[in-house]
Amino acid sequence: DPDPDPDPDPDPDPEPDPDPEPDPDPDPDPDPDPDPDPDPDPDPDPDPGPTCTVYDSDAEDYAPIQTVGEGGLPGGLAILWIQPTEWTYMAYFWGNPGNPAGHEGDDYVHDNPNVAVVDVKAAADGTVVYVRTGCPQSSMFEHNTAQRECGSGWGNHVIVRHDQEIYTRYGHLAPASSSPVQVGDELEAGALIGEMGNTGRSELRHLHLELGTRVEGFDPCAGSQSMDFVYPPSDYLP
Repeated sequence: DPDPDPDPDPDPDPEPDPDPEPDPDPDPDPDPDPDPDPDPDPDPDPDPGPTCTVYDSDAEDYAPIQTVGEGGLPGGLAILWIQPTEWTYMAYFWGNPGNPAGHEGDDYVHDNPNVAVVDVKAAADGTVVYVRTGCPQSSMFEHNTAQRECGSGWGNHVIVRHDQEIYTRYGHLAPASSSPVQVGDELEAGALIGEMGNTGRSELRHLHLELGTRVEGFDPCAGSQSMDFVYPPSDYLP
């Protein structure tokens, strides 16, 4: 036959795969972040503590007269007290419980001018919570005429916290180029607090020692502050 049928298609199209498997995801999700953000700092910086270690001011400020506590100082007999200074004579606390004190502490007077320096020491173990400096004095042994209401009459003074909410205040300290203590210092009984002076509302060199309680802490960056209640120091100190 001169025109035979052509040969069958030598490369017929293959039958398509009826159920082809899908290609794998060409862009799979990336692996989780190998360096996730770290957890918050488990040990943050500690509290920096008080912002004022000494409150230095010659301002004449005011704090309310303190109230005489009723029923004795809670926990006062459990503290080991010592005498905070030397003296030639004393003037004592007085007032009626529940009323403003007539004299808010005990005065340790040292009127011997032959003793140039009389140290004031902590009456028991404790922590310094307030230091007031900057109050001047006109003389050591006569009526002070310089800024008598500086430090609300306490003049230069230091407050120490003891057990629970018990505090002592050391008033009329002498002016100094720097305080031997600052807020936050841990003191043992007998540690030096300052020098007996005549600053504030004072007539001659003496230490005015107060013993009392306060529920709210003292602000080391503010002016003079009162205790909630005061008690006769001579009832507890030897």
